[in-house]
Amino acid sequence: MEAYQICLIVWAAVFVITLVAELITDELVSVWFCIGSLFALVVAAIFQKYYWISIIVFIVISSVSLTVFLVFFRKLVFKPAPKTNAQELIGQKFKVCQETDEATNQAQVKIHGIVYSASSEAKLCVGDEVIIDKIEGNHLLVTKAKEESNNE
Repeated sequence: MEAYQICLIVWAAVFVITLVAELITDELVSVWFCIGSLFALVVAAIFQKYYWISIIVFIVISSVSLTVFLVFFRKLVFKPAPKTNAQELIGQKFKVCQETDEATNQAQVKIHGIVYSASSEAKLCVGDEVIIDKIEGNHLLVTKAKEESNNE
């Protein structure tokens, strides 16, 4: 077997391995190497005596593929976190719909039809009004609202 044939086998193997790796994963991890190895395979077949040209082509094409991907598809990959209206709830009062569970130290607060877990330093009972201090995911950090006395 001649050297250029080994070079062709190596580039074909790199192509197959990177293609299989790309198909197995959900993310784009080796598509640029797949493209680079395909170009290197073609160049190795054309320039049979100069295997180093195929190595340079592999490096250049893989780098260009990666750069093009990052430039043109950055918006698809690096999406900003969606903005929610949850921050508007901070400082508002809501009622407790399930009292504090002793085991988890969490109560339940219903906001616009959705039940959230809530933590407070004070024990919360059903019907207590709480003020939302902070939101962490779907968990609320609340304080018990001070009852206003109505003096007439």
